[in-house]
Amino acid sequence: MIIWGLILLITTSVWAQRPEGVPQGHPWAMRAQEAIENERFDEALVSLRVDLKTPSDFVWHDYLTGLVLIGQNKLDSAEVTLKHAAEKSKEITSKPEAGRLLARVERKLGLIERKRGNYDLSRQKHYEALDLAQSFGSAEEEHDCLISLDVDCYYLSEWSESERTLRQSLEVAAQITDPIARTRAQATSNNNLAGTLAELQNFAEAQEKGQTALTFWEEWQKMTGDTKDFRVGWAHYTLADVYLKWAASLTESNALEASNKRGMAKYELMIMTVLAREAQRPQSEFDLIDKRLKECE
Repeated sequence: MIIWGLILLITTSVWAQRPEGVPQGHPWAMRAQEAIENERFDEALVSLRVDLKTPSDFVWHDYLTGLVLIGQNKLDSAEVTLKHAAEKSKEITSKPEAGRLLARVERKLGLIERKRGNYDLSRQKHYEALDLAQSFGSAEEEHDCLISLDVDCYYLSEWSESERTLRQSLEVAAQITDPIARTRAQATSNNNLAGTLAELQNFAEAQEKGQTALTFWEEWQKMTGDTKDFRVGWAHYTLADVYLKWAASLTESNALEASNKRGMAKYELMIMTVLAREAQRPQSEFDLIDKRLKECE
């Protein structure tokens, strides 16, 4: 009994030392990140005109410059810059700080390979980032790496690996302490898992996960007031996709049930259409909805 108590105490102590959130860097780095997220790349580059003093400063500078170059589709230049950031991270004396920053860099090197169509190499980079996040990072950082891996699995049609990765990501998402970040992570994992389960023809659970994702995205939108990402609308689209795949899997003897599933898909797409109008989404998204609506006939 005493031994088990000591094991629990040690385990709890180790877990308590795990960092929270994601690294933000200096104010200039935070300004650059915000500009990059909104595709204001020239503004980001202005924010990066600073005196660099420490190895950490150099890593942040190269990492963010790499993100700008990725956004501008200058992949070769981005790769060179990010690899320099990875080398510079070795000069950081704090191993946890170096590990967390290197995990971010490796994720973006993986993104470059994905954009090039090198999905196996992208997955390799994302596994390297995951190892670092698990060793040094927060649950939020680990979750980000798992979602990156799942996207690679999507392009590779590795549905069993995708399912394993996403079920793991759900466990990790539940460990995120910040309510907004946790809700977003749970929504993302459930949404992606719904799509994967539909590919595996586990339609009943796919529907369940899709509805769970919708609930989480609605909660997240209420918490943040953010409708820009249109997450609720895309959650309805995921559900519609599940129903359409379900309908396509049914035999002619189940024609009535197939028709019912297409009707459910149409309902989800109509809700998405209303939300898209309210959010003034681009025409390309309405064209996509119209294309899927034709599949409901």
